[in-house]
Amino acid sequence: MVGYALAGARGHAADGYLRAAGLNPSQAARETMLLRAVDAMVGAGQLPHEVAASEALGSLSSSPLRDAVGGFLAILRGNPSQADDLLIKAWSAVDPSSDPVTAAGVCQRQVLHALGRFNGRELVLWAGRALELAQPGSLPAVESQAILGLGAMGRFEEAERSYHAADHLPEYNAQHQRNDMGRGGCTRPWTGWRQPARCWPVQSPRNSGTARSAFPSGLRPGSPGWIELIRPIVHWSGAQIHALRGNWAAAERHLERGAAAADSYPVMLLPYCLAQAQVAETKADYAGVIRALAPVLRMQRAGGIDEPGFWP
Repeated sequence: MVGYALAGARGHAADGYLRAAGLNPSQAARETMLLRAVDAMVGAGQLPHEVAASEALGSLSSSPLRDAVGGFLAILRGNPSQADDLLIKAWSAVDPSSDPVTAAGVCQRQVLHALGRFNGRELVLWAGRALELAQPGSLPAVESQAILGLGAMGRFEEAERSYHAADHLPEYNAQHQRNDMGRGGCTRPWTGWRQPARCWPVQSPRNSGTARSAFPSGLRPGSPGWIELIRPIVHWSGAQIHALRGNWAAAERHLERGAAAADSYPVMLLPYCLAQAQVAETKADYAGVIRALAPVLRMQRAGGIDEPGFWP
């Protein structure tokens, strides 16, 4: 099961954990296996299956692992407030010295939470903690290393060294793909690197660095693997492309489907604001551009949102 997870085959890992939970005579062990199964389902993007399984979370004993899994689910559902509460609770309760695996997993979820908030400083902080606690080459270590926090802070040379260090993974799997995306699809274009950014293959739907390319390739909301966190990013592309073609009705439909509330993650609200602004700009509605971008001015600015090149 751990091998499946390391290879990015989290769906297979989830199946294995569920079978193990059904066979284990210990209630504590069963609950742990069930939690890891739900975690793997969420990581695999199997949200229809995960929703049914997650209903059991409330009946399980309170634990840092349960709160970490719940926090992970809240992140992908685009609920930063709930995710923050659960992850803080998980980190406060876990003992890194006696349970470094769970502690590293909590840090890994905090990394994703910080990415959703586009807070480079918090992202680097939690990624460093994950790397200290996790075994080299383990899922929390690899995924924490592959996230773009250093780039969001303008520390591009350090980011490139971090990606280079992750190149030595034993085989080409989903973790390699996340590393390649962060480097080739994100950091290098922002530093003026001239080779065109590549659309890396997506083995896991959580590889949302390719989210903007998902619109033309046919990923649809409500399909298996759909993740709410990336919905506005995908519809940003739809709105922009149709507006540039003069397909105003289609552009408006994408704006409606990509809407994000003011309390959403910044990586949801920012593309929604940009989509509205770009549609307004194609109509020469410059007052509409200013209205669309007004929420951006109220965002927390210290974490990396203003780093040149990340958001147009």
